[in-house]
Amino acid sequence: MHSVPPLNYDIWFELFDFTPFPTLSALRSICHFLRFAVKQYLQIKWHHCLCKYVTDPVAFRNTLRFTRSVVSGSLALQFSLHAVDGADWDANDMDHYCPLSSAETVHRYLEENEHYRVIPRSSTAVDEPPSPSPPCMPIKEA
Repeated sequence: MHSVPPLNYDIWFELFDFTPFPTLSALRSICHFLRFAVKQYLQIKWHHCLCKYVTDPVAFRNTLRFTRSVVSGSLALQFSLHAVDGADWDANDMDHYCPLSSAETVHRYLEENEHYRVIPRSSTAVDEPPSPSPPCMPIKEA
């Protein structure tokens, strides 16, 4: 393994802001320092994205992990288009998917810890197929 001169993390993080994911992945294989720095950078970046929707990104991520849930939609797309030219936009919502067996746990977490209010969905239109998701959607109260 090669050695990388120790620069301040802030300098590396500034460089990483303009570095596409494939290059970040390659940088991780250079040395232990860059492996750790890229990991820290991506965790901070993901937490920053989540902070718009949850007050405790670490607890939310732990809940996702415990319930085998995922974040999807525009927030995941915004994160994955990191440093791609022309992809400078902000997500306007956070979609997440969980197994039906974990829906109650996720809803309880969102209500009790993130102060979301779960409201029943209205019935679906006749021409729409029924949704496989549970009949609730979390809405963050202002």
